[in-house]
Amino acid sequence: MKFQEGELVIILDTLNKPAGTARIISYNKNNTLYAVSFRYPNTNKDEEFEVPEKRILINNNFINPDFAR
Repeated sequence: MKFQEGELVIILDTLNKPAGTARIISYNKNNTLYAVSFRYPNTNKDEEFEVPEKRILINNNFINPDFAR
């Protein structure tokens, strides 16, 4: 498991462009996907979904904790 629960990460869209920040919720080792909490732009509610590791980046220089709750 490369990422830890609670860690702030950057989620990439299907074109490998940054989609926004998210928080790691858990890792499902059976299907090797990470559950993340992500807030879409212009919304007030976080959504949870699973993404593969290849669509997750960690870079503290780009993560603003105000955007990932």
